[in-house]
Formats: sequence, C-alpha cells, structure tokens
Amino acid sequence: MTAYPNLVSQLVLGGYINSRSYSIWLDDHDARPDAASGSLLFSGIDTSKFSGDLLVLPTVDPPVPYVDYPRTAVQLTALTFEDAEGSHDLVPAGLKIRVTLDTGASFCVLPKSVAGAMYAAAGVVADAAPLLGPPASCNLATAPESFTFGFGGPDGAKIRVPMDELIVPAWSTGWRPLGATRACFFGITFTDDPQTAILGDTFLRSAYVVYDLDNKQIGIAQADNAAGIATPPQIQEITNGTAGMPGASKTATMIPWPTSYVREWSSFASSLSAHKASMTMAATTTVVPAA
Repeated sequence: MTAYPNLVSQLVLGGYINSRSYSIWLDDHDARPDAASGSLLFSGIDTSKFSGDLLVLPTVDPPVPYVDYPRTAVQLTALTFEDAEGSHDLVPAGLKIRVTLDTGASFCVLPKSVAGAMYAAAGVVADAAPLLGPPASCNLATAPESFTFGFGGPDGAKIRVPMDELIVPAWSTGWRPLGATRACFFGITFTDDPQTAILGDTFLRSAYVVYDLDNKQIGIAQADNAAGIATPPQIQEITNGTAGMPGASKTATMIPWPTSYVREWSSFASSLSAHKASMTMAATTTVVPAA
C-alpha cells in the first residue's frame, strides 16, 4: 500500500493549520430540528461544545500492528448502567478493551459478551449478530436509564450516553420491516472477535472528541448539546509541538496490556459470562487559521 498525506496532513503542508488535529461534535440524535448538523474543527477545540473536564488519553495500537497509519483508538476500562436503583457495573473490574472512536460508523460494535450485558440491561434480545443492532421498542427512547462508558481507569473520563441516543428509528437507516409503521433498533451490535471494538455515532453524539494525531493522543469530554447550539463558539487553537491540548484538565495514563492479550481476553470473557449470570437487574421496556 502506497502511503500518502491525508486531508489533515495536506492542510498542515499547505500552511492552513499548525497541527495534525481536529475535533468533532455530532450534536443530539433527534431532539431538535437543527440537530442534523454538528461541527468538524481542524486544529482547534471549541470549549462551548462540552461540559466538565476534557481528559487526554493516549492512543493505543492493535496487539499486532499491521498498517502504519494514525491511530484513533483508546482504552475502554469501565461500563455501567444507571436506573432508578442506582449504578450497576456491567463488566468486571480490570476491563481493558481497545476501542476505535469512529465517526464513519453509525452504530457501535462491541465484543459479544459486553454487548450482551448492555442488551440484558436495556431489555432487548439479539439471537445473532445484527447488522443494524437488535430490534428495540421505540418507547425506550423516552426511558430515563443511561449507560456510562469509562476510559483511562478509575480516575479517567466518563461519558454518559442516555437511552434516547441508543434507540435509532428504522427510517433513519433507510430500512423498515415489511408492514411496520414504527420500528427502532438498539444502536449496539456485536462481534465474536475480542480484538474488534468500535464506538460509532450512537456513542459519539454524547461525547466531544479531539484527535491529536501528532502527539498520538485523544481528548474526550461529555458533550453539552444544549449549550453547543445556544452558546457562541469559544475556539482555542491546537498548536504544533508537544504542548498538548488547550483547556485539557488532566492526562490519563494507559493501563499496561497483558503479555498475552488474547489469553487474558479468554479469561475475561469467561468471568464476564459468570458476572452476567449473577445480574438481577430488572429490564426496562471551520478550520482555525495558522498563526
């Protein structure tokens, strides 16, 4: 494969921006008429689009690197479900999954055991790996429950994803069951490959994400979709070099991978299956110019 400079690299080479970096804000799924638009900001961060801390995570390579290209994956280290009874851990302590934050994926793809824990919590059923996520009651879009994804260990970033962001109307996918007047999908599908995990739009609409390709790091914070529309942009430039991201509150360290990634995953998957069996939860029906 012949290497070539991508769009971000071309903008740097042309002198339009100073660093190979960009940030994304996808806005809410379907809450407002103007929610069809988000923002892609090259070499900058818009602090009006998120709330709380912007935490910086190191990017991670796959267990066996196979292509030399910029990585957009980080470590997922926790997953919880929140309902009226409180917060429930869906996975055992010690979780370490390489997840790619991919704006090109409409849904999320998670290892089967992890996705299964989310299905059990939300009350949806998937007998086989669904391309668009398993069918789900459209009424779940108004449910108050949520999931929280944790990155970078116990003191790392936590992104809350409300249920309405995970319930995707069939019409938005271009597909509808024969004879159905109203149908929805749960925006999480699964894979049998323990080394494949993608967090797509059904997750990213709840996050503000900054990709710093030069320094191999990603900034992540809780998206503030209401303020993101109402508040004027507050843009800070990401300069070249190792100065880091403006406005970032702290940097998380990567949890070391095991000597044998595959061997640990097999053990983890077994413990997760046991953990799921013990659960008793009730199911609920602009470019920044170079200086």
